[in-house]
Amino acid sequence: AYGRGELERRVRVEGQDELSELGSTFNRMGEELEAARARMLRWNDDLRVRVEEATAELRAAQAQLVEAQKLAAVGQLGAGVAHEINNPLAGILGNVQLLLLDRASGDSDFETLRKIEQSAKRCKDITQNLLRFSQQRERPDLRPVDLNSVVRDALSLTENQTRGEGIDLVTELSTTAPRVKADPGHLSQVVLALLSNARTAMIKTPVKRLSLRTGERDGMCILEVEDTGKGIAENIRPRIFEPFFTTKDVWSNVGLGLSVAWRIITEAGGTLEVRSEAGQGARFTIVLPRA
Repeated sequence: AYGRGELERRVRVEGQDELSELGSTFNRMGEELEAARARMLRWNDDLRVRVEEATAELRAAQAQLVEAQKLAAVGQLGAGVAHEINNPLAGILGNVQLLLLDRASGDSDFETLRKIEQSAKRCKDITQNLLRFSQQRERPDLRPVDLNSVVRDALSLTENQTRGEGIDLVTELSTTAPRVKADPGHLSQVVLALLSNARTAMIKTPVKRLSLRTGERDGMCILEVEDTGKGIAENIRPRIFEPFFTTKDVWSNVGLGLSVAWRIITEAGGTLEVRSEAGQGARFTIVLPRA
């Protein structure tokens, strides 16, 4: 029986003669073998868990290596782009600021010039972010930020495009939501990227509605940006936060926008979530800690 692995078998012991003692010894041996087998099974289970954990760590390390290679390529490109764009951008920004000095706040073109200045500053932030994205040269300036104000400013910068594309805008901004902990400039860039992405997604859809909501969830502050666009196919959804990910689909041709957005929100201690199905629009949710 023991040869077949039936270690639970025991012999019947009666009396105190030599055969009985031999039977008792045999039973003790069986108990010890059974205990040893149980220990071996536990060790096997423990080894299997350790192998699975080591395999998961190896896969994570491989993924990080691939990401590092991508970021290195982004860094090289970003350095060139930043140099080529920042010089003419500095001229644009300087001239606009001079024009603003010559205008009173009530002049008809003052608001237009102010928006040009804001957009030029945003372009400057984006070029700097190309470097920060891959090289992490500077830490984000995390401080209390009014999420609703960031949303309103972003909508103000994009209202002409939104209106011109025939998009219905719906805003539900919570009046009780606390401030979030974030870098205000970087957070503004994320919101603008999501708005641009949503507008692109609705280019060919009959119903164009863009909804923004702020509120709280599980002790965190949230901003939802939802569109009625073509949605995101399941097979590309896991890759949309990769730098320069693109397909033939116009929707996903967003370059670094979502990659930078994901990095910014992660650095602030939050998460960037997406829920979507092909043909049913998309909802991006920014989740940030309270200040």
